[in-house]
Amino acid sequence: RIAGRFPQARPIKVACVRDTWVNLRRALSLDALVLTPSSGWVKAGDVAVGDMLVGVDGHPTRVVGVYPQPDQPLWSVRFSDGATARVTGDHVWAVQGRWDREHPGSRNRRCVRDGWWPAPGGLRITTTDHLRIRLGQATRRQRAWAIPLVEPVCFEARPVPLDPYLLGALLGDGGFSQGSVRFTTGDPELADRVRDTLPPGVMLRRLGDYDYGVVVPRGGRARNPVLDALRDLGLSGRRSPQKFIPNDYLWNTPEVRLQVLRGLLDTDGCASLEGGVSFCSTSEDLANGVTFLVQSLGGLTRRSIRTQWPGDETRQIRHRRSAIYLSIQMPPPLMPFLLRRKAERLNARARRPWRWIVGVDAAGHGPSVCFKVADPRGLFVMGDFVVTHNSIFETLYQGVRANWWDAEFSASDTECVLDGGAVRLYFFGMDRAADANKFQGFEAGVL
Repeated sequence: RIAGRFPQARPIKVACVRDTWVNLRRALSLDALVLTPSSGWVKAGDVAVGDMLVGVDGHPTRVVGVYPQPDQPLWSVRFSDGATARVTGDHVWAVQGRWDREHPGSRNRRCVRDGWWPAPGGLRITTTDHLRIRLGQATRRQRAWAIPLVEPVCFEARPVPLDPYLLGALLGDGGFSQGSVRFTTGDPELADRVRDTLPPGVMLRRLGDYDYGVVVPRGGRARNPVLDALRDLGLSGRRSPQKFIPNDYLWNTPEVRLQVLRGLLDTDGCASLEGGVSFCSTSEDLANGVTFLVQSLGGLTRRSIRTQWPGDETRQIRHRRSAIYLSIQMPPPLMPFLLRRKAERLNARARRPWRWIVGVDAAGHGPSVCFKVADPRGLFVMGDFVVTHNSIFETLYQGVRANWWDAEFSASDTECVLDGGAVRLYFFGMDRAADANKFQGFEAGVL
């Protein structure tokens, strides 16, 4: 920018206060949601210095700076799984391109000139405006850049009345709308797993070829602790379209959330021959809960709604209710199934999920706010578990030293040459008298 503004001056000489801090903004819309470890989702406009957000590693990170911004154009960044983020044009993202994935650990010296800044972990830093321009240049770039996924989020442990796997299995293939608890399966392994998670004094009694009753044996205590727990959770009496995952299971430790997900996928989930994972439900609340579980564990989902059986378009056979299908991708270390026959299909074909940036659309005008977090990578989690970058807030010296690959510093670190000598930076302290000799003899054109 400097060289373009003063083309007649070669080299451009710039005098810089070494320890001046510069806030490069990078803001979110005030109504954008950010994730906190104790209060769940909160609006970005309600965050204050000292609050805790969730970092990319799934652990809390403290907010050390909040910087409100005026009204300005806002943009909606779209991702391959349907997630969106409403941010300003100068908001920065940590992304990984195809070159970075194919050549891990490499350093592209031209990346800064091309609108990228290197970051730890094989990532690059760029802005929403730069992504918008690059995405509009060619359709082949639609899946050129991906953002990192959050590691399993560590919420505080909460007490739960039922085993997490048992709850997931009952939500999938259980019935508790008639004042009793039943479970339906034709898989002996699944029946054994449910039996092993029942509370003491409760048994799984076969009622038919595929039906089981969750009952208290005759001669035992009259009350059924499983039915009592379902009543306390607000699930007793609900039919399939009304089922949901209680908050005490959603906002719990990764181990609890994974077991709930496994119970749901072992019953209502599917492992295809190609290694894909899917989940089907007529309950929108239950589908939203499964999406939350998957995303909070570092995975992705894609949603579709079907009102007609696939392959029966000519017969016009329709569901009694709309069925919500979720296509699920989990990070390879996490196995979403416990059933052997499903796990074997997935194990050999598991692939790492990628959240691609696929579009940037205008989203009106409005006020915004940017944060500075204590996480050394500067990454935190916003709505839909999207990982984004905090405000870039650093000294001019730190910015040049960290982000400009071909910067040549003098031995004393008081002078720096950029772009092969086109620009020369001279850093000085706050005591101008002590630095007077440094600027003697400067020609016209010193900025």
